[in-house]
Amino acid sequence: ANFDVQATPKLDVGVQFSYTRTHSQQPLNNNASDGINRNGMRGRARATRDPWEPGFRGFSPWLSNEYDDQNRIERMTIGLTGNWVPLEWFRHRLTLGLDRMSYRETEFFRQDTTGRAPWGQPEDEGTISHELQAIHRWTVDYSGSVDRDVTEGLNSLFSAGVQLNARTRRGYFAVGERLVANNLNLVSGAATRTADEELVEQTSLGVYLQEQLGWRDRLFVTGALRIDDNSAFGSAFNLVYYPKASLSWLVSEESFFRDWNLGFADQVKLRLAYGQAGNAPAPFSADRTYTSGQGVSGTDLVNTLITSEYGNPDLAAETGIEWETGFDASLLGGRAGIEFTYYNQRTVDALLEIPDPPSTGYTGDHLVNLGEISNTGVELLLTGRPITRRNFVWDASLSLSTNRNRLVAFNGARDEVVFGSFADVQRHREG
Repeated sequence: ANFDVQATPKLDVGVQFSYTRTHSQQPLNNNASDGINRNGMRGRARATRDPWEPGFRGFSPWLSNEYDDQNRIERMTIGLTGNWVPLEWFRHRLTLGLDRMSYRETEFFRQDTTGRAPWGQPEDEGTISHELQAIHRWTVDYSGSVDRDVTEGLNSLFSAGVQLNARTRRGYFAVGERLVANNLNLVSGAATRTADEELVEQTSLGVYLQEQLGWRDRLFVTGALRIDDNSAFGSAFNLVYYPKASLSWLVSEESFFRDWNLGFADQVKLRLAYGQAGNAPAPFSADRTYTSGQGVSGTDLVNTLITSEYGNPDLAAETGIEWETGFDASLLGGRAGIEFTYYNQRTVDALLEIPDPPSTGYTGDHLVNLGEISNTGVELLLTGRPITRRNFVWDASLSLSTNRNRLVAFNGARDEVVFGSFADVQRHREG
C-alpha cells in the first residue's frame, strides 16, 4: 500500500507498506543426488538391478518424494519519504526504511520402514530440524541540494547527503534425532537434542558531497567525494574515501558541429568519467574470536574456550578504481541511436584468504588486502526503428560487449587460488 500526503505547498510525505507471507515445500531438484531428475536421467531402459525401481539408477520417485523440507517466510517492509522545499532552489529529502523478515525452515526425515536406511544415519531413526532466522534492516537516507545560476550561462547544483544502513540477523537452530514416532515429530520428543544460536550485526555509514556545474545546458562537469565507515573494518582502520569526477559535452549544440552539415545526427554527447567504489568485508572478518568446546577434567565433561577466527585488525575495504569514456548519438530524427563505452577498471587491496600463522594456534584462513584485479572492455548498443506505422511499430536493438579479466597480482600472499563446488576444478594464478 502507498499513501501520499501533500501536507503544505512545500512539504509532501509518502508512506509505503508491504506485507507478504509464504509457505512452500521444496523437493530435491536440479543436481541433487537423491532427486527424481538426476536418478531418472542416469537410469537405463529395461534395467533389472536398480536398487529401488527399474529405470531409476538410485532413488525411485516415491522414495525421493519422502523428502520433507518446508519453508515459511513472513516479511514486512515500511518506508517513509519526506520532501521539503523551503525555497525554490533549496531542497531536502529524507527516507526512512525498515525491512523485517522471519524465516523458518523445517526438515523432517521419517523413520525408515524398509530396513535399508536409504537416507543414512541417524535419519533412518527419524530426525527433525528447525532453522529460525529473524533479519532486520534499517535505512536512513538524507540528501539536500542547492540549485543556483551563478551567471547567465553557468548553473551550479551542489548536493550533500548521509546514508546509514544497519543489518541484524539472529538465528536459532534445533535438531532432534531418534524420534519415538513419526507423528510425534517434535525436537523435545527426540532421544538426542542439540541446539545452536548465531548473531550477525553490521552497520555502514556514508557521507557524500557533490558539485555539478552546467554551462549553457551543453557542458557539464561533476566532482564528488564519498566517505564511508563500516563495522566490518579492522580496529586499526577507520574511514575510506572515494572520489569521482565526470565530464559530458553535448557537442551537437555547438555552432561548429552544425557547420559540418551532419544532417543525419540529431544529438551527439561525449562523456568521460572517473570514480572509486568499495566493497566491505563480511561481518567479523577482522575480529579475532574464540568459541566454546568440550574437554575432560578427571571424570567430568567441562566446557573449554578454543580458537575460532584469527582476524585482521588492519582489514579494509577492497577498492575499485575505474575510468570510462564514450559517446551517445541520436540519429535520423530519433529513429536510430548509438551508445559506445570503453571502460578500464582496477581493483586494489582485493580481499584474499591466506593461512593463519601456525604458531598462533589458529588453523584456518584469514582475509588480507593484497590482491589486484583488472577488467577492461567495450560496450556497444545500436538501436533503431525500421518501421513506423499508425498501427505497427518495430523497434530493434543490437548489443556487443567484451571483457578482459586478469588477476594482476597476489603480492606474495599465495601462489594460486584453487576452488570448486565438488572438487578443485578451478585454478587461478597471477596474470
